[in-house]
Amino acid sequence: MAVTHDFENVSSISVVVSRIAARGQALVQSYKNRKAENATRAELMSLTDAELADIGLSRFQIPTLDLKKNA
Repeated sequence: MAVTHDFENVSSISVVVSRIAARGQALVQSYKNRKAENATRAELMSLTDAELADIGLSRFQIPTLDLKKNA
């Protein structure tokens, strides 16, 4: 018995539910990314000025760093 998908009969409700689920997943991922960025900033702020200078940063640059994974 073959399973077929008839996409012409997909109800608009299932499309809406699917879009809501996708948006929810995107929000969760955005939250996780932001949390990781904040943890990285906190870690950098915990370094001494000499340690930051060793990696080519100043303390004033930390809030403006682009820490996104795709940057």
